[in-house]
Amino acid sequence: MASKKIKTKELSQAELRRQRFLANKEKYEGNYHAMQKAHYEKDVTVYFLEDGTITCVTKEEVDVKKEWKSYVFAKEQVSILEGKNLNNFRVSQNPNDENTYYIELRPIDSLYVRSEDSFVHLIEYSKSRSFDIKVGFKQDKFYIQASNKIKKKYKDIKSATAKGHKDLVFYFTSVNDPHFMIFMIKTTLSELLEEGTIYKDAPKDLDRCSVYSLKLFDKYVRT
Repeated sequence: MASKKIKTKELSQAELRRQRFLANKEKYEGNYHAMQKAHYEKDVTVYFLEDGTITCVTKEEVDVKKEWKSYVFAKEQVSILEGKNLNNFRVSQNPNDENTYYIELRPIDSLYVRSEDSFVHLIEYSKSRSFDIKVGFKQDKFYIQASNKIKKKYKDIKSATAKGHKDLVFYFTSVNDPHFMIFMIKTTLSELLEEGTIYKDAPKDLDRCSVYSLKLFDKYVRT
């Protein structure tokens, strides 16, 4: 009996989608190009929790949970989320207007617990030839380099982890201020061990930012 009810509900939702499609088709007189353009430019509803955590981003109707809030954003306003991990962002209320919201990067302090191994550390400039991980900029690209000592440390590259982490994440912030994140670059430890040095595309002027990372190895330097 339960499965029959679920099936009936699914059919009902499918029928609603079909009716919306037919209504749109009639509205645009069967012009599929116009329909696609309108859908592409359509406003986006973002659902979120009390603390700003994003739960759903959609242009369609969805089953909304009781604890979800929502706000309708223009397509351009949510472009910051495209292809990104939603956990790194949040919805915040405009302090000057309680009826409007905006999307922002979640402060690093909210992402990580303050502890010896999980709080981010500033990567200082250094000319030292001794390092575990070296980072810097060359020709508008951000590079990450593993020392020979670190590369030799791992026999099985594919399963390599550092203090339980398989990824190395670098946070670009306002100068010496880890609470205001501007950009983030991530690479897998296995890829770094295999390549030795990895180059990542970086926005213009990112080299002016401070760089923070979890201290998964003993010595990080920046050139």
